[in-house]
Amino acid sequence: MLNKLFRPKAPKPFNPEEGVNYRVTFPVDHTKPGIAAPTLESAIARVKAECTELRAVIDAAKDCRSVSAIDIEIGNVKELLAKQRKDIEFARAQCRSGFISERDIIPVQDKWESTHTMFRKLHAELDTRNKADAASVALKLVLGDIQ
Repeated sequence: MLNKLFRPKAPKPFNPEEGVNYRVTFPVDHTKPGIAAPTLESAIARVKAECTELRAVIDAAKDCRSVSAIDIEIGNVKELLAKQRKDIEFARAQCRSGFISERDIIPVQDKWESTHTMFRKLHAELDTRNKADAASVALKLVLGDIQ
């Protein structure tokens, strides 16, 4: 069925003439501004800016602990969250049964929320540490290419 609707045709052969320069353009190229050849000063400025950005990322993680220490603490907090989640479910079940009031659930919920906040902070610290490690590797590559 598709053969009846669409019959592809082979492109016409292109034979360039000797000594003639051809400029091939595509419709997408017209939306982009012309790209000038980079100068040495602009290249140096870009490298300096990139090094400055990478050093800023590395300095932001100066106070962060190692990845392994953060991973260990995240594991401990995960276990604590699982235990506290069970406590919340138990307290909610008791509340639905009428054994305790809704006010008695609030301290258990607050404890879980504070632990979850710590969990998010640990993940943010881990993300910062990972970004700093990646920036350190990238900085070494950039400086290695220069020398």
